[in-house]
Amino acid sequence: MLLIGEQPAKFIAENFSLEEIQTLCATIGASYENLAGSTPPSKARELQSLMERNMRLGDLLEAIRLYKDFFDPTPYIYLLIYKHLRKPETIVQLCQDLRLDCGKLKLTSNDLFAYEHNDNFRREKALILQINAADNGLTSALVQAIHRHHPNLNLNAYQGILDAPPPQNADELSPTTASTQESTSFMLYENFDLRVGRKSGDSYPVEVTRNPNNNEMYPVDQPFDPEDYDFADLVSYLEALVAKGKDAVEVGKKMHDFLFPPAVNQILFSNRQSMRDQGKGLRIRLRVDAPELSALPWEYCYADEFLALKRDTPFVRYIPRSFAADELNAPNPMKVLVAIAAPKDQAPLSVKQEESRIRKTLAFLGDRVQLTVIPNATASKLQGALAVRPHILHFIGHGTVDNGRSSIILEDSTGNSAPLDADQMMYLMGNTGVKVVILNACKTAKQDARNAILGVAPALVQAEIPAVIAMQFNVPDKTALGFTRDLYRFLVSGFPLDTAVTEMRIGAFIGAGDRYFWGIPVLFMRAPDGVIWQPDPELLKLFEQAQAEAVNMDEPDLAELLDEIHSDLEAIKSSLDSGDYEDSVDDLTGAQELVKESPPNARRIRRKLEGVKDILSHTDAAAELAGKLEQALSLVDVLPDS
Repeated sequence: MLLIGEQPAKFIAENFSLEEIQTLCATIGASYENLAGSTPPSKARELQSLMERNMRLGDLLEAIRLYKDFFDPTPYIYLLIYKHLRKPETIVQLCQDLRLDCGKLKLTSNDLFAYEHNDNFRREKALILQINAADNGLTSALVQAIHRHHPNLNLNAYQGILDAPPPQNADELSPTTASTQESTSFMLYENFDLRVGRKSGDSYPVEVTRNPNNNEMYPVDQPFDPEDYDFADLVSYLEALVAKGKDAVEVGKKMHDFLFPPAVNQILFSNRQSMRDQGKGLRIRLRVDAPELSALPWEYCYADEFLALKRDTPFVRYIPRSFAADELNAPNPMKVLVAIAAPKDQAPLSVKQEESRIRKTLAFLGDRVQLTVIPNATASKLQGALAVRPHILHFIGHGTVDNGRSSIILEDSTGNSAPLDADQMMYLMGNTGVKVVILNACKTAKQDARNAILGVAPALVQAEIPAVIAMQFNVPDKTALGFTRDLYRFLVSGFPLDTAVTEMRIGAFIGAGDRYFWGIPVLFMRAPDGVIWQPDPELLKLFEQAQAEAVNMDEPDLAELLDEIHSDLEAIKSSLDSGDYEDSVDDLTGAQELVKESPPNARRIRRKLEGVKDILSHTDAAAELAGKLEQALSLVDVLPDS
């Protein structure tokens, strides 16, 4: 009979041979050779100790269950509490969630320090909590409460408990659960893992490696030629931003036919239906082991609908790595670091508009957010800013791929380009506490055909960043601004990251008037789900208030747009006739001064801007400014005539 308080090592020693322990180690990525001892008990003790140190007990329990289906993980719940829920207020909250007699924990104010810093003390309290829950028939409720407080903790060994329907009677819910359900409106998801293996002959193996219904299947060998002329042409149209909506559909159909052959599609359909019956969504996590396929825009996968545009099927790139999340309470304040690099030897970017949009988007949070902006970001400035351990890093600038190596482009001391490649980024970002990296730069989602890890985004995932959002093509300015607005509003408010990314895609599809730009962002995740931090009632209230106010952020501020045009004009100065440049600057400066007047004179501003437009209309180098001048003129139209 198994008893609460026993160790997984005891079960392993009694039920696994040395050869099976070696297989177990291979499954969870542990080195069997480095485990001391030569007998099953000694190897088992060393393995458990290793997994405890690496905060991966959940992975160990899942792997044991995989090989021994009679394994009961129930006696080891206290170990998960002891190792992963280290804050005293969390264990007290667990006790309150279950409406137990929390006095049995004997956690007085004098004990708080001991709980957080004394392993034996914390283990004892976790054991008391589990025994108390078992005595009251609340073991299942305890596991579910642990999942609520630590969604990123691997509890797959307890999947049957987690899949159990919640209590039908609202009175049975704990106060914490009830308040969470009342304050959150986002969908809960289960994972549907799809893997594309390396090429064998003319085909690639495609298989479902995990699904909520536990449907089993053998890998299906699928032929696919990424160099196919018609397919490559369509992808090139997308990358060059000259595609039409029907082109995205055609690309998506080819990708769907490859990823979802009949055997896979049937499993997807049945699982999606099951999740709908439970009021849940199905998170599609794509893992592509074949490097030559990893850089393709799989986000456009289409079968009568784009999966990545559906709220019930968020589409992410999954890079499986061990994941030990910290406590996920929403940080206060939330630290957002924006690094901007606009080297003078690169094409001009709308960096001021993007910075302004971030500031406006986060304004509704007040003092709950701490925004730091690094203009003219150099490697040393970025390294220094990371020392304050921001929660979100947002890079605005250029990206490039040179000789198969992906880089972001920072500035050097002279303001020229200073590439920072994937390896450098990996070491720079390691152990910085950053939860989400947003790379608003072209090509940062690209991966070299010989080695998929050379992409900047996957390298950051390798550096233990839970999630990275990168752009697989250039992003038009208007679409990029909408992305920023929607992503931040949902993300900082506690919505799961995949929900936030889906919302920003939908916003682009319906708001920016495009039919394919929405698929440019790629979400790379190593976290088992999209929960970066728990929803905070205060943040959700602020979010709902901001949404209700419907602040119009779809158009940039006219003054900021004119500043942006002025900067772009300066960047192409050398390619303009000196007289054209001076006349354009004079008119533009005049318009900028008129905008500052109260009230601004719309007719005079329009004349000045039309003068700039006429001067530059015959200049090839200024062709990109035409769209911004038209946008500025449209903003002038809403000013009162005076």
